[in-house]
Amino acid sequence: MAAAQRSLDRVQQVMPGWTVDRERSGQTAVLRVETPDETRRRRIAVSSDGLVLNVSDRGDGYWNLELAAGISPTRAETVEAWLQTAANGLSLVSWQPLYRRALAGYLTAADRALRGRVASLLGSHPHEVSIMVTSDAEGIAQVILKAPAGRAVEGESRVVQMRRVMLQAVPGAHADWAVTVDSVTDVTRMERRPRLTLPKRVALEQILPATLTSTDWASIPVGMDPFGRPAGQLLTSAPMSMVVGPTGSGKTIMLLADAVGRLTRGHDLLIIDPSKAGVDFASLEPYTLGFARTYAQSVAALKGIYAEGQRRKAVVLREGVVKWSELSQAVRDAENIRPVTVLIDEVSSMLIQVQVPKGLGKDDPDFIEAQELANQKALLSMYLGKAARELRFAEIFLLIALQRPDANIIGGEIRSNFSHRVQLVPPRKPVGRTELEMLFPAPIVGDVWDAVSRFDDGNHGLAVLASDESTVMPVRIGYAEMSRIPALLAARGIHPIDPHRRLHLAPAPIAAPASTLNVAHAANNDDRDLFA
Repeated sequence: MAAAQRSLDRVQQVMPGWTVDRERSGQTAVLRVETPDETRRRRIAVSSDGLVLNVSDRGDGYWNLELAAGISPTRAETVEAWLQTAANGLSLVSWQPLYRRALAGYLTAADRALRGRVASLLGSHPHEVSIMVTSDAEGIAQVILKAPAGRAVEGESRVVQMRRVMLQAVPGAHADWAVTVDSVTDVTRMERRPRLTLPKRVALEQILPATLTSTDWASIPVGMDPFGRPAGQLLTSAPMSMVVGPTGSGKTIMLLADAVGRLTRGHDLLIIDPSKAGVDFASLEPYTLGFARTYAQSVAALKGIYAEGQRRKAVVLREGVVKWSELSQAVRDAENIRPVTVLIDEVSSMLIQVQVPKGLGKDDPDFIEAQELANQKALLSMYLGKAARELRFAEIFLLIALQRPDANIIGGEIRSNFSHRVQLVPPRKPVGRTELEMLFPAPIVGDVWDAVSRFDDGNHGLAVLASDESTVMPVRIGYAEMSRIPALLAARGIHPIDPHRRLHLAPAPIAAPASTLNVAHAANNDDRDLFA
């Protein structure tokens, strides 16, 4: 190769415009006139100061470069600069100095800038990034690239890494663009997608089934997602739910939608709200097993539901199965085992302890009242924890709501059992990142924050849902005036509950022996089956 190059150089010095067609035995050669294309390519190679020996057009918009022997891998930037100045703006798109070859192609200034941004974000060199950009009248429509692994955030997958890089690098890209990475070729493909939005308003009837669907007990709709689909909670994967929303966020609307959704899925419903005496849920009272308006009633209700859970546990053990879903339908019917949801509003207010006034006599009415309330709150905290830990297997589901998820009120041990979490967002009043970190697992806090920022359009009813560390889902909560809820339920074959099935919440005073604090039938006082 070196000898051939020397022969060509001598010919060019003596006979400009001629080239060696072929060489014979090192002594003679056949010469011919260079074609215009050969002349142009030769001049390009000569101008590279020996870095590039030859340039050949592949015919597809790319040029093969034959590199000089022993060229350093670090000379890629020099060759890139030479291509830009001497080769009509060609860019280096592949660099393989070990094999003495490289590939050049035409990139627009915008494409070169995009490639440079990707390389910078990955901590690599531009020539290490192969890129192909497709644009239309609206701008960039698709980007296909192959790039080295480069810098990644600790624990970040390749898909997450390239999604982050592409969203930062591609002009006009937003979180709704599709980004995929082929697991075999490691080629990243980004395609433009329209920006997702939530419907401005969702009527509750839009997300409810037309008829009672008790077989779908686990799928609880609460609103509509950006794709126009009913969305909510899947009880099989996340049975216990914590709903958080400050004043004006629509927390009550969310709880009503959730409760109605559960009734349409064949659930029994028990409502506990001693803080506001249940005024927000008055339209649902005729459909509930129990409606606890006071602290004393709330203690009785939680103790009763826990006792029911123990009864179901005994049935499961007797039948030799692991959980309620493995019971035969005949046993479930005979034992009256069906889904029960316990809705508890304003949990923080319900559990926060009161200070018993000092200096008052034990017979003072104020002392007695404060002491009784403190005892009731302690019992509520104890039975809430027991129910959250122990009742999932028994088809008893907790739905608790509070304004702020303070860890000193809902501690980590109880909190860990509520794997489905919902954040309500007041219009144009973003929830602080600190509050989100109190509610959601660390790996998804950023996604929740992004969803809150993206979908807060000033309309009421924005909620962000997540179960453990899975997909974060923004939804618009379904809304119906409280006065219309009975008609919505009646249209789906759901009518007020038989009074004989309702719980009689009239416990003895807290100071009485614990055995008297029970939830009994309206018809009798035994504890064989609190939900018969």
